Amino acid sequence: MPTEIGILSRAYFHCAIDEFVNTTSEEVLGHLASAHSFALEPMQRSAWQVSIKQLQEIFRTTDIGYILFEYSIPRVGKRADVVVLWKGMVVVLEYKVGADHFGGADLDQTIDYALDLKDFHSGSAELPIVPVLVATNAPDTEWLLEWQPDGVAEVIRTNGRNLRVLLDAISEAGTGAASHDILHSKRCYCNAVKTRGISEPPP
Repeated sequence: MPTEIGILSRAYFHCAIDEFVNTTSEEVLGHLASAHSFALEPMQRSAWQVSIKQLQEIFRTTDIGYILFEYSIPRVGKRADVVVLWKGMVVVLEYKVGADHFGGADLDQTIDYALDLKDFHSGSAELPIVPVLVATNAPDTEWLLEWQPDGVAEVIRTNGRNLRVLLDAISEAGTGAASHDILHSKRCYCNAVKTRGISEPPP
């Protein structure tokens, strides 16, 4: 349990991924609804249902990692939809259920969450952070993993259908504390749609 980075109390629901996939979606939804202090709108309920279903499917075959739903970002006064602690990295997932494109405001929102975790959260300051924008109705999209010098990646865009492949590819590019060479290389290109693999970073 990642108590050392002090994030548990800020989430509506959190648990190890192996526990998450063995919890019914209705139970997870119940935890989220009970922690929500406002009237639960049908759109919000539907968004939770979609993200829970997708994430339980993609993590079905793993017993590692930790997942947090609706994690509070105090500096911006909002909540990140999902934060995943995955193989030594922090992955911030922002879901836009029903969206068929990656809007500029949504991209800004996603990177703001990642930067807040890097700059204002001591527990994640030394970890690589990968922001991911999930527009569920967008077409399949080639994606690029590009690290900045502070260890925060540029926002990755996906419709979520290749999300497990994407996460595995990211972990291959840089795992654990993420080596100095990985974090400070100019670029690391990943293409989950065509090659399902990692190419060498350019010189």
